[in-house]
Formats: sequence, C-alpha cells, structure tokens
Amino acid sequence: GGWAVTYLDPPPSRFDSGTSYTLGFWVLQHGTHPPRGEVGPIALRFVRADGTSRRFAGTALREEGHHATSVALPEGVWRVVAEQGLFQPYEVGTLTVPGSLTINPVPPELVRDIGVPAPWGAIRPPVVPVSAARSTEAPGAARSPGGAEAAEGAGASGAPVDAG
Repeated sequence: GGWAVTYLDPPPSRFDSGTSYTLGFWVLQHGTHPPRGEVGPIALRFVRADGTSRRFAGTALREEGHHATSVALPEGVWRVVAEQGLFQPYEVGTLTVPGSLTINPVPPELVRDIGVPAPWGAIRPPVVPVSAARSTEAPGAARSPGGAEAAEGAGASGAPVDAG
C-alpha cells in the first residue's frame, strides 16, 4: 500500500501572475484515507517546461490528510506535482497563468478502499472522477471493474468512492 493520491479542494476559477492564492489539498493513501503516522514533507511543486520550479510547503490542517499552501506564480504553463512525503510524487494537473487549473483525472488503479473508516465530518475531500484513460500503475493495485462509473458518485459522506 505504498502510494497516495492528492486531491485539490476547489481551486480559484482564475489565476493571475503575482497574485497570491491559497490552495487546499488532501494527501490520501490508496486515494481513499489519510496515511497513518508521519509521512514527511508535504508540498505542491509547480514546474514549467523550461525547468523552472517553485515549491510551496503544505501546512497540516485540522482534518487528517488535509493541507494548505499559499502560492504566487509568474506567467507560464506549470505542471502541478504533489510532493507526498514518503509516497511517490503525484501529478495533479496543469496550471496556466494567466488562466486556470486543469486537474488530471485520477487513474482508477490508484483508488482502493481497504476498509479504513473515513474520519471526516462536514469538511472532507472532494470527489475527483476516476479515468481509465490515464494509466499510472501502482504497485500491487488491482484494476477496477467499476471504472469511472464507480467513482463518479460519492457516498453520502462525499468521500472518494471505492473503485477497486
């Protein structure tokens, strides 16, 4: 079970150069639950095609697995990569400044419910569609028989749905 997925809270609809934005995000082991114990440094890294990289450390919030960071970036197209401590980095999406953030669909093989109860109340991770089109094989992950349909809807709690 050595992988995690990072889900972003709903981002601003537009990003402009030099303007500060706060981004909330969730690091969830198996894409479904907060990791147990200390995982190490958590951050969002923004990387342009020319190699320019900006790293913004995450601050743990009250809810397990929930973090926030403030970002301000110059113009450009930036890959958004979550640094997830002891877990592999996770490709969140692409940010265009000025413009908007496009979030990558979550590969279905990275979402697996292993029966860990969700600890969240009213504040909980958003649901991100699971897509078979994006394939990033996790060690020991089983392919989902339900695919995107299994994760499009959330349970009453709004927590990510078991896709595997």
